[in-house]
Amino acid sequence: MLVSVLNFVSSIAVLAILCGSLLAQCTGKLDQRSGGAGGILVSDLKISGTKNLRTEQLHRIASAMVGFCFDEDNDELMERLRSEFQNRGYFMVEVKSLDIKVVDPLTSPKPVVLEFDANEGARFKTGTILLSAITSSHPLSCAMVFP
Repeated sequence: MLVSVLNFVSSIAVLAILCGSLLAQCTGKLDQRSGGAGGILVSDLKISGTKNLRTEQLHRIASAMVGFCFDEDNDELMERLRSEFQNRGYFMVEVKSLDIKVVDPLTSPKPVVLEFDANEGARFKTGTILLSAITSSHPLSCAMVFP
């Protein structure tokens, strides 16, 4: 009985190691590293300091980075988060700080938890776009006006 329990535990440990190495693989669009090797794998993203964003909105921002691999560059990571806020209309976002917590330093890329402190600021929305002075509906004339 003890032997079968030990076999079961060792099987679970091997499975966990295999799953961890599979999760650490970055391919295609998920790989945002410049050299394609090393770097970090974002396993979780925590955002604090926001005032008006709902949990759902924060989840969408986090999901744009979780599972992706990046170079170990704080400035790049802060700029990417800033870009995610700006893509949602928060152009005045201020990313105050970033804390990178390494989950497993021996894995490559290193799985990490990113903790950002950000103030989203006011949200900007596009109102009405009015196109005028277009005399032809031919596609080429529109392409000349709006290259």
